Amino acid sequence: MKYYNLFAAFEEFKEKLGEDTDFNELINELKLAESHNDYCSGSISSKVIDLDWVETIEKCLLDIDRAIHEQRRFIENIEEIVGIEKARRITSESVRHLAQHTNLISKVEDDTVTPEKILNIHREESFAVYENRFLYTLCSDLVRFIDKRFEALKEVADDSAFKFKLPRTLRKGGEIATIGLDFAFNSAKKEEELDLQADVSSLSDYQRVLRIKRIASDFLATPLLRQLRNCEPIKPPLVKTNVMKKNIHFINAADLYVYIHQYSRTGYTILAQEGDDLLNSSMKHELYNTIALSYFIVKISADGSLKKSLYEQHVREVERRRRALEEEEQLRTSKLNYLLEQARQEERKKYLDEVDRLNALLRGLQDKLNYYKMNYIRQTRTVNKLTLSLKRLAKKMDKEINYHQDLKGREIATLKKDWEDFVGHTKKMRDEQIAQIQLACRNQLKEQRDNYEISLAQIQKTHQQEVVQMQQHYQKQIDDLTQQIKTLKSKK
Repeated sequence: MKYYNLFAAFEEFKEKLGEDTDFNELINELKLAESHNDYCSGSISSKVIDLDWVETIEKCLLDIDRAIHEQRRFIENIEEIVGIEKARRITSESVRHLAQHTNLISKVEDDTVTPEKILNIHREESFAVYENRFLYTLCSDLVRFIDKRFEALKEVADDSAFKFKLPRTLRKGGEIATIGLDFAFNSAKKEEELDLQADVSSLSDYQRVLRIKRIASDFLATPLLRQLRNCEPIKPPLVKTNVMKKNIHFINAADLYVYIHQYSRTGYTILAQEGDDLLNSSMKHELYNTIALSYFIVKISADGSLKKSLYEQHVREVERRRRALEEEEQLRTSKLNYLLEQARQEERKKYLDEVDRLNALLRGLQDKLNYYKMNYIRQTRTVNKLTLSLKRLAKKMDKEINYHQDLKGREIATLKKDWEDFVGHTKKMRDEQIAQIQLACRNQLKEQRDNYEISLAQIQKTHQQEVVQMQQHYQKQIDDLTQQIKTLKSKK
């Protein structure tokens, strides 16, 4: 930052001489020599910018830039009623719309329908998604937010014009020194030049405000936000979509949106001083430091022997300090070497102890390995014996199994033959029983058929006799009735 090195050197100067007896004695004599001839007039006006809002915006500029360069988009269907000759494409939606709006039909001939106008649908790529509209609204509001405070800063006077006189007479021993500090200052601040690529730490507060103002304006000039100039801005409350909940750039941008809408302060303060307030005790003390330094410079310039002796003393002091530094460096080096040697010895001891421990552990492991090896040999021998016994047992079992398999095969063959004989005998007996049953059934059926025929003949004979009797009875009744009719006719 501008003037920082000068300020740091002055602070070191005051700190170094703060406990110097001769220097403090000069300062005290200057204070005792104060008179009523001190004069001060004019005014100082300075603007102190509240850097909270500036830093908050600066932190979010990179997030806004990256969010803009993501360029989210979607496909939008644009519908418009046009003359039939201007229609580019007839879709099912166009036909459906025409059926619902018959006033657009010019004429109908047989099965031919001629429309005058028709719905035309074409698809266009649009950037007017909510996230992009949010970025446009944020950048627009951000520019207005900064411009409001920037213009107010420009309107406030930031000029300083003052002058003062500070005459002093020092009496020290046989010396009399008259020192007069006559100072006039006139400042009218001009608009500072700005390099957007410069490090922020090297810029003044005013330049930082100008920087964020230009960057915010540049955001609105990007191709994406230029296309959104006629879109509808978002309205509070802010709706956080999935992207705005998960994308870190949009999360930080949303926080900035809330911040600038809640920030209601002016963003700066004005510090003003006039008249005697300018030459207060604090400023006088700072000026006394420079007057004392001026007195010392004049004194050693007038006294060559003093300047020479002071220079020689300074050379000796520099040499002493150099030797002290070398001795201190040697001592530090020796101490460091000693500590390094101690560390090496301790490390070596730790290493040897660790080697001994590992060797002991290795011997223990070797003993265990030998023990396990002997056990393995004994167990291997036992396993070999068991394997041999198992082989013998398996051979014996194979013989037994073969014997029993042969015996079982013979038994199965005998049982199979007995079973086949039993089945054949049983089948023969069953066939004979079936033949007997069939014969008995045929005889019984024949007997029943003969009985049925005899019974049927008897029933027919009885029926014929009854029919003859009934015919004779009815004939007799007819004859009687005929006789009666004749009798009746004769009587008449």
